[in-house]
Amino acid sequence: MRVCLGGTFNKIHKGHKKLISTAFKFGDNVFVGVTSDEYIEECDEDVEKPFEKRKKQIEDYLVGKGWEAEVKKIGDRFGPAKTDPDFDAIVVSEETEPTAKEINLERKLNDLEQLKIIVIPFIDEE
Repeated sequence: MRVCLGGTFNKIHKGHKKLISTAFKFGDNVFVGVTSDEYIEECDEDVEKPFEKRKKQIEDYLVGKGWEAEVKKIGDRFGPAKTDPDFDAIVVSEETEPTAKEINLERKLNDLEQLKIIVIPFIDEE
């Protein structure tokens, strides 16, 4: 199964780790989208690390776990999930589940299969 997920990943925390591990639990091919600096500026997010550093920390985390994934820049909140016919599932948090539902609406309009939406519960950092 080809599974996707995305995020800013300014600092990898327990929630990010759970998203990634869940993707590998369900999929044998994982895509991780990391938001571009340009998109972050548009959204007025407070992110201290540039894209390359955020991407590298994801790649380092994956290597440390012995996992391989495609890690790419995404320029919006949908990434390729709304148009890539090869994705089977998307892993999201409770907070971003509405975005996954929007992606499926877009996919339906484009006659693409709906993604299985895998929702992880909110993880308190305390």
